[in-house]
Amino acid sequence: MTTQTEAEADAIYRFLRHKTNVLGYSVIDIDYSTLARLVSEINKYNEETNELLLCASKAATMIQQVHKDISKMYTDFLKQIPCDEIMEVQISVNNRLISTEAYYMAAKHGLHIFKQNKQS
Repeated sequence: MTTQTEAEADAIYRFLRHKTNVLGYSVIDIDYSTLARLVSEINKYNEETNELLLCASKAATMIQQVHKDISKMYTDFLKQIPCDEIMEVQISVNNRLISTEAYYMAAKHGLHIFKQNKQS
């Protein structure tokens, strides 16, 4: 009984053997274990790439949520402080909002690039 990896290796071998014979090459690795290992490594790479994509997506979402939370806290806080202190608070909070928005945009851009590279 063959494993799924061995079956995939056999299918790849049969496909490549036909293609290389047509082209006149002799590059086929008849060692099934090497081919099976290659298929296994490709599958592992795909799994790890998908995990990285999930992490990148979660990071962008979490940073966006932090930005929203800071904005909401800022709005709520402004309602409670005296008018003469608002300017100082606005400067401080606006700097934080700008920072978190920049982090979010960087994470979103990184995620976009990662998705593009994964597809190519």
